[in-house]
Amino acid sequence: MSTPVRKEVLAMCDAVDRRFIFAVGPFGEFVVEETREQWLASGRKATAGHVLGYIDLLAAHITEKAKREAFLQDARASLFTLPAG
Repeated sequence: MSTPVRKEVLAMCDAVDRRFIFAVGPFGEFVVEETREQWLASGRKATAGHVLGYIDLLAAHITEKAKREAFLQDARASLFTLPAG
């Protein structure tokens, strides 16, 4: 994956991570770290579609359905509202 694309994908993940930690609290930092490591180790990540898979992995850690659904909606929407550049 080229550096600019990788940088953009990781920026999307950073935005998702912040939303996840907000949704679940400080323990979310640990979950984010482990989930990101596993996600990246699973292969090439080059598109927003790959980030959708990452969002689903994080969401699986939210047991309360309403919170999980709110996180999924917010995180998916964030992929299309990142500032350009």
